Amino acid sequence: MSSDTTERRFDVERWVSYRRPSDVQVSPDGALIAFVVRPVSRTSERWESAIWVVPFSEGEPRQFTSGLWQDECPRWSPDGSRLAFLSDRVDRGKLSVYVMPRDGGEAVRVFDQQGELAMLSWSPDGRWLAVLMTEPETEEEKRRREAKEDQRVWDSDYKYQRLWIIDPETRQGRAISPPDRQVRGYAWAPDGSRLAINTSPTPKVDDIFRETEVAILHCDGGEPEPLFRLIGLAEDLVWSADGEWLAYRAPAGRVVHGEYVYARPVDGGDPVCLTPDYAGTIEAVRPLEGGRALLAVAFEGLNAAVYRVGWDGRRESLLPGGPAGTFHGAVTASAAGDRLAGVWSDAGHAPEVVSWRLSQYDISRELARQARTQLSGIPSSELAPARVVEWESERGVTVQGLLVLPPGYREGER
Repeated sequence: MSSDTTERRFDVERWVSYRRPSDVQVSPDGALIAFVVRPVSRTSERWESAIWVVPFSEGEPRQFTSGLWQDECPRWSPDGSRLAFLSDRVDRGKLSVYVMPRDGGEAVRVFDQQGELAMLSWSPDGRWLAVLMTEPETEEEKRRREAKEDQRVWDSDYKYQRLWIIDPETRQGRAISPPDRQVRGYAWAPDGSRLAINTSPTPKVDDIFRETEVAILHCDGGEPEPLFRLIGLAEDLVWSADGEWLAYRAPAGRVVHGEYVYARPVDGGDPVCLTPDYAGTIEAVRPLEGGRALLAVAFEGLNAAVYRVGWDGRRESLLPGGPAGTFHGAVTASAAGDRLAGVWSDAGHAPEVVSWRLSQYDISRELARQARTQLSGIPSSELAPARVVEWESERGVTVQGLLVLPPGYREGER
């Protein structure tokens, strides 16, 4: 064993307290990247996280919010002038919606409600914000909880997650989804007048493996217009730029998991599988170029891949060097689709924000991925190297595994 290896010590304190980025969002003009930074473990009852921003290619990252509260889910306005986010800065454990100018300043609360919120987004025209909110407890439920009358009746008194839209100017919001359906996800139509939602009958986890429904909601009210039903969940809803198609991830028939990408005409019709011959697993789908194409993150064996998927099913690799490492969550892009960023890691690199540019999607002429943060403070020398190994099963199936080598390993040494 080398002297370098014997001198190294595993620092438990550092490994349980290092900071990790997530939820990367490229600004519409591609100049900035916003992301969330949070320690891997918390030091108090509540999580503390901050929103950071970093220039896309040159310059140091800077903290955008204080990090004294749970700040999360940063979302750029369509014109890139503002950043909306969720925070529990008024009442710890209860999130609300805030908006800050791009250049910093005072965060303004724009939602008159607070509680369990998720999936914040702007409408394409910047007029509205949308968010999923779980129904808060009633005054009677609060009284009973405080009085320790905590008996519960199973499969009753559900707290549904509903879709709200918010006017950031008047700071008023209203629920627009049905009170008796659990909204699992949604997507704005290009004109900002409608949203597609995927729902289940109850909030139970089991429901996402049963029949779910995708419907269209109008911002000005009215009942949902059912579009289709399926077994399993239609995840990552994305509208086409012309508003005529809706893409989503859904089961490929092997397990109830969104492995393939499908598209359906919004006016009705059968689904079209956009990835019928793809051997990998699609993990996330986002709009690209304003919905003119789809941005897909996938796994091929043990490595991640990123593709531009056209509405005609054509796939183009967008990852310099081909599949490698792991992306933690989705990859996002600028409005033009030529600047991409995400959180990436492999066996020799801790998770960090990386970015890369595209030029007419000709990957052979592109720059390699560029690390834009060094938040973990963990050098590659302290991470165990690893390599992919392959073997064939008795049934002739190629199986991949990850061989983790000792820290400081050198080829040919034992």
